Amino acid sequence: MTVNYEMLGKRLKQYRENEGKTMEDLAKEIHISKDYVKKIESGSRAPALDILVDTANALNISADMLLTDSLDNPSPENAREFNGLLIDCSNQEREFIIRLVLEVKKIFKEMNLIQ
Repeated sequence: MTVNYEMLGKRLKQYRENEGKTMEDLAKEIHISKDYVKKIESGSRAPALDILVDTANALNISADMLLTDSLDNPSPENAREFNGLLIDCSNQEREFIIRLVLEVKKIFKEMNLIQ
């Protein structure tokens, strides 16, 4: 398996920007240099595993959201599609959408449309 570091970097940048964080903000939060963040976002540097986990935590996402196209057994297609819809949402928007989906699911169960 090969990790697509360019795509990982692009997704990292998108999620970072969605959170309203600068490279400097993220670097300080996870105790790395701004230059390291820049190299990861450009795909020219592979992040260490602990940096990848710290980054995901700092951006309020799961690590598989950064690695989705590099996984042999990624999330089901509909989960990837749902994550794709959320990629440009702020953390507040993501939380609202998830609550909305849970409410719709509850209504569908009450109407016996799903089990």
